[in-house]
Amino acid sequence: MAQRKLPKALADRANDEVFERFRRLLPGMSAYLLDGWDLLEEEPPHRTMAHLVAHVAREIESGLRDVVRGLVGRRPKREGEENGHLKEVEALLADLGLSKHPDADSWRTFATKENWSRVAHRKDLGAPRAHQLVTERWQRFVAMLRAVLDAVDAKFLEVVRTVEQYAAIEVPTKKQIKELKACLPPESIAADRFLKKATAGCAAPTSRERLLRRATRG
Repeated sequence: MAQRKLPKALADRANDEVFERFRRLLPGMSAYLLDGWDLLEEEPPHRTMAHLVAHVAREIESGLRDVVRGLVGRRPKREGEENGHLKEVEALLADLGLSKHPDADSWRTFATKENWSRVAHRKDLGAPRAHQLVTERWQRFVAMLRAVLDAVDAKFLEVVRTVEQYAAIEVPTKKQIKELKACLPPESIAADRFLKKATAGCAAPTSRERLLRRATRG
């Protein structure tokens, strides 16, 4: 099977940087981002192009929330909670230090009045939505991805440094346990990475493992 050519959008340096970061952090989902650009560039466009782009964007946004949740150790929102999507986005932006970032602020918009689900689904038995509806919105969506992925990248490097620091501790002090509890939320990537590194090759619990257990207890 012949492979599709890469979208022309990647000739733009900013788009290419977003894609490379996206591919590194969410490797299994890179095809969604490529297909979004492909759908916008195809001539003649699909009659239902706006709906197709919106479906792709929904998957990307959902995957992005999964990645950030895992990084900071935040639990998924409860299904059916009023304004749950927005509340989760607000919390994740705060976790990444992006509450006041102008591009990341678009994430709030995509969780409310410009939620992609409103475009993805048909309206009664009416005609497909206009292509123009998603063209400018997609550009803002990619700008939002850039801001969030930059912050995720920086946060992950912070996680790696923290893991390396605490995994080297043989006999932790109470102060170090307290610091670890603040740095490594129990359900975060950081905690998982720490435990794997601290217990690598050990059949019995080590002092490092006990350090994590004590730090994440309660």
